Amino acid sequence: ASLPAAGLAAQAVEDSVPAKEKKLLITPFAAPGYTPEQGGLLTAGALISFRTRPLFKKDTTGVLVQRSTVTFNGSYSTTGAITANVKLSSFWAGDNLRVFADFAVKEMPDHYWGVGYEAGKAPEGDSTTAYQRTSLSFVPKVLWRLSPATLVGPALDINSTTASEVSPGMAADPYYQQYGPENQNSGLGGVFQYDTRDVAANAWQHVAFSVDRTT
Repeated sequence: ASLPAAGLAAQAVEDSVPAKEKKLLITPFAAPGYTPEQGGLLTAGALISFRTRPLFKKDTTGVLVQRSTVTFNGSYSTTGAITANVKLSSFWAGDNLRVFADFAVKEMPDHYWGVGYEAGKAPEGDSTTAYQRTSLSFVPKVLWRLSPATLVGPALDINSTTASEVSPGMAADPYYQQYGPENQNSGLGGVFQYDTRDVAANAWQHVAFSVDRTT
């Protein structure tokens, strides 16, 4: 059954901050899944919703600020892959300032074929392409509002990958010999966001899109 327009508006208001009696909400979850790389997996975690103060405003009476969220989840797969993720979406200063951050850790068996089209023809196997991959990723973004629908700001992308239990085929690869088992990357860039949603975490109407670029 669908909600009438008045019901949608009421639901959207409930998802905004004047739920002053509930400053912190925690919603646990668990679900099965599948990916070609990791096989079957079970993931579990929680969504934490909280209310930020409308900073830089002396009189906050009647001010609506979206609820900020932090999502934690981890998974274990049939291939032995372990992953953990944390995602922050926060709204400050009457939603004139937004702070986002993504953090991910992966420990999983993987395969490396080398560089180039021809390298991809190598047969997959424990002695040819297999290795154990440990990776970290951290991507924070800070956006300032320019207009009712547009926000811009800087973004940072930091990630690293470490290879272990390297197969003989990977160990013989010239690129692996040149760059070694540990690689780190970092990039600085910007974000443009167009957002007219009534509630970012649980939108009932309008649209949003963003353009990210880091180098």
